[in-house]
Amino acid sequence: MAYCSAADMETCFGPPNILAWATLSSSDDATAIAARKTAAIAFATEKMDEVLRCIESYESKLPLSTVPVTIQYMVAIDAALWMYGFRASDDFQKEGGVIQWRKEEYDQWVTEVREGKRKLDIK
Repeated sequence: MAYCSAADMETCFGPPNILAWATLSSSDDATAIAARKTAAIAFATEKMDEVLRCIESYESKLPLSTVPVTIQYMVAIDAALWMYGFRASDDFQKEGGVIQWRKEEYDQWVTEVREGKRKLDIK
């Protein structure tokens, strides 16, 4: 089960950005673009499971059957950034706009989950 949707990515970054990041060449059609979004979501979902597997209290509850909103949001960010990374050159810098801010937000959240500073509502 995917932990977010393409619409969730669009909520975080806007539909035009997600479309642009999912399009790698001018010959990409709707099927190729949808497949790239699906691949990004699958990658980010598995990456979230990797994080949660390292926390004993969550490991036995994977894969999640009910996805908390915070996980849905963070997976959407990670999936979108994964797509963005294929188009980016070197703009993952310390000082930047929303891209860098979202990356730092995701990284901080994962760190807080790993350190037990965040308790997720996973049943």
